[in-house]
Amino acid sequence: MPKVSAFFATKTKKKVAARISNKDSSLYYYEVDTLGPVPPSVFLHASMAASKTQPKGKIMVNYPTDSWVNQNNQLEFAYDSPDYINTEYRGEPKRCMPPDMKHWDQFGLTKLGTPPNLPSIYDEEVPAAHSKARRIYMLATFCLLKKLGFVYTDRTLGHNIGTMLVSKTGKVLSWGVNTGEYRHAEVNTLIGYFLRNPTETNLPVESVLFSTLKPCRMCSTFINQAWNGGKTRVFYGMMDEGESGGTPLLGTQSTKFTGGELELDVWELLSESGTLDSAIKAKGTKPVQVTHKGGKVDLYDKLSKSGGSTRKMSAADWVDKSPEVVELLNAAVNKFQGKAGKARDDGPIKSVLSYLKEFVKG
Repeated sequence: MPKVSAFFATKTKKKVAARISNKDSSLYYYEVDTLGPVPPSVFLHASMAASKTQPKGKIMVNYPTDSWVNQNNQLEFAYDSPDYINTEYRGEPKRCMPPDMKHWDQFGLTKLGTPPNLPSIYDEEVPAAHSKARRIYMLATFCLLKKLGFVYTDRTLGHNIGTMLVSKTGKVLSWGVNTGEYRHAEVNTLIGYFLRNPTETNLPVESVLFSTLKPCRMCSTFINQAWNGGKTRVFYGMMDEGESGGTPLLGTQSTKFTGGELELDVWELLSESGTLDSAIKAKGTKPVQVTHKGGKVDLYDKLSKSGGSTRKMSAADWVDKSPEVVELLNAAVNKFQGKAGKARDDGPIKSVLSYLKEFVKG
């Protein structure tokens, strides 16, 4: 039988990812002329999964494996590994077709209303009304878990994480939840964006990524490689108390939703005056709060616990295992729908709620 190394010897001018099938030891591969923001290994994996072809062993490539898919789990072998040189396969290599949005069509941009036209939700300091608008996007991102996240959850794999990519003016560009393996919520969101915009090689300047959980090392690496020289801001609603939550890759562009990030408590000001003053600048945004068991709780605090374990687990795993998660996410959806159903005079808030109202319901 031919060896994988002989196959790669014919592909010196291409960037190729290849994998053996478990059923008949056939070699499947995906190739490109130049590496883009999403490496060939990702599309190979997606194509095999779509055709229900079970893989055997790990992906082998003929380009350096310093890309983001290699940061969190060893998805790829280096091209000089023993598997690359010695592995044999049967028959003619089977080329995978270029992927399209069907692999990620569960994350469609449907039921969105008219996009708001905010001056910018990206800036470190924004008018008070737009700081509150950012808070609504974070709340809506939690609602996405109720929309689709639990479809994939088996209560053990840390699937209940959601993200939403938003332009600086408030338009939703992509979104995703964790669907397993390397397909974390941020990965699904960014791949969805690049597939919808095939000529783009970077994320839009001054876009904002809202995530319910602090990105792990793999996701942070992908964001870092694609975010246009640091011109994307990341807001996250939960700290990851496991080791994977300790990445510094995103630096000051990654900010948690906690009161400590505020220079001015906009929400107390609003409760006193009842009006939004566009001259007031807010830095950061307070945590998302919901009503639970008769009181107000911060989702950040409630969903970031390690369950009393002596060994801190990932917040992703804690979200899956916590018996209160469904109650909390229902509370988040109810809060969002309650806000969206109220008559409001403040333009930015009303426009964002109207835009997202049907989208977050599914």
